[in-house]
Amino acid sequence: MATLTAPRAMVRRYTGWIVLGLVIITVVLFGASSGLLTAAGKSASLSANFAPDSWFYRLTPVYGQAFAVVGALIIWRRPGNRVGLVAMAIGLLWAVYLFVNAYDAASVALHHGTLPGTAVAAFLDGWLWSVPTVLMIFYLPFLFPDGEPPSQRWVPVLRWVTGGLIVGATGALIITSATALPKGVVGGFSTFFEAMLVVCAVLAPASLIARYRHATLEVRQQIKWFALAYLALAAVSVVGFFVNLVVTHSAALTFTPIFEVLIPVAMIGVAVTVGLAVFKYH
Repeated sequence: MATLTAPRAMVRRYTGWIVLGLVIITVVLFGASSGLLTAAGKSASLSANFAPDSWFYRLTPVYGQAFAVVGALIIWRRPGNRVGLVAMAIGLLWAVYLFVNAYDAASVALHHGTLPGTAVAAFLDGWLWSVPTVLMIFYLPFLFPDGEPPSQRWVPVLRWVTGGLIVGATGALIITSATALPKGVVGGFSTFFEAMLVVCAVLAPASLIARYRHATLEVRQQIKWFALAYLALAAVSVVGFFVNLVVTHSAALTFTPIFEVLIPVAMIGVAVTVGLAVFKYH
């Protein structure tokens, strides 16, 4: 028995060090982002449309680190559960996104865009936010709570959605890297990606309902915890979308009063609830 458990113990030990390293990287990136945003905010040449002191920039490190920590704990304590990988990826990718956003802003505001890697940062800034967004909208509820699809019938759904998102991501890369594209191409890719987000937003709760119908009492309790936080985030996002569309004629939720606070707070709630549900009932 010792010869069987020793390799597992070693793997778990190395896994612990790896996830700890990823959490530290996430924290460092968020810390560096805050410093760059503070420096950029003091520049008189900063664009009027850029608000480094907004609540979006203040609260993104909070929910990003919450996801990273929860993901690390799940990976360490529940090996093989892909919910941990998704949660960790959400936190780390938000940290990378905020860093490239802040680096680009600081380079333009303080150094006239001459810092090394400014073009790469600007390129990533244009589309990187969509990756953790999709992970949270679709993959997290789809795989919750055990890291597997609800049933074998849902496996093709996962493949088709992943394929569609890859096409959408490819379109985003083309749009952000090309200097000039026909309006039809830009509009087509944008519409396709937005349609994929809608599909994900519909399929994710549908998968939770399907899982709930055939779940044990323990798994149902986990789903109830998660669904409460997930529905709160969805409600805030939908209300914010229509309010902003009517009042400000914009669909941007993260840089408008009230919703730039409510949405990050709801995301913090999702991260905390994932951790509580996985560890309390399993």
